[in-house]
Amino acid sequence: MKTASDSPLISIIIPHKDDAVFLKNLVNELAHQTLNDFEIIIIDSSHDEMKVSKNMFRDDLNFSIKVIHTNNTFPGKARNIGVIEASAEYIAFIDSKSIPVSNWLQQNYDLLNLSNSKIVLGLFRAHASDLNFFQKILKASSYGNSQHVSVPGSMMPKDVFLSSGGFNEEVGAGEDIEWIERLNILNLKVIIANQI
Repeated sequence: MKTASDSPLISIIIPHKDDAVFLKNLVNELAHQTLNDFEIIIIDSSHDEMKVSKNMFRDDLNFSIKVIHTNNTFPGKARNIGVIEASAEYIAFIDSKSIPVSNWLQQNYDLLNLSNSKIVLGLFRAHASDLNFFQKILKASSYGNSQHVSVPGSMMPKDVFLSSGGFNEEVGAGEDIEWIERLNILNLKVIIANQI
C-alpha cells in the first residue's frame, strides 16, 4: 500500500457496517480508477466479530487505506468523521455496496473544474441480482430501475462540504436527502454526474 508523505488529491470516504465482502469488492474496483491519486477512509461501525482491518485488503494497492472504528454510528456521522480525517483537498463519497465505473473520479473531478460547480452529486441505479423475493419487492417499490441522484458517487472540495454544515448525525436514514435539499437553500452550485 502507498504511504506517501504528500497528501493525495482525493479522499474517498466509505461508511461501513457488517458487509466486508462488498467492501473488499469495492476496494478492488477502486484500484482500477483512471484517476488514482487518492486515499480511502473507511469508517467502520461493524459488530466486533466483523470489524474491518487493513490486512483484509491486498497489499499491492497503490493508495493508502485508513480504517476508523466507531460504535453504532449512523451513516451521516460516519461520513462527517471521514471528512474530518481526510487529508486531501477533495472528498468523494461512496457506499460499500456501490461499484463505480472506472473513470468515476476523473469524470467528477473534470466536471467540478470545467463547470465551475461546487459539488458533483452522484447518480446510481439499484441492481437486483442475488436478491431474495422480499428484497426484489422492496427495490421495485422504492428505487425501481430508474436512475437517482445520490450522495454516494459525489465529489467536492473538502472546504465546500464543511461550509454546508455536514450531514445530520442524529438520524439513521434520510440524512443524505436532507443534505441535498440544504445545498439548494445555501445556493451552492451543484451539478449531477453524467454517468451512473
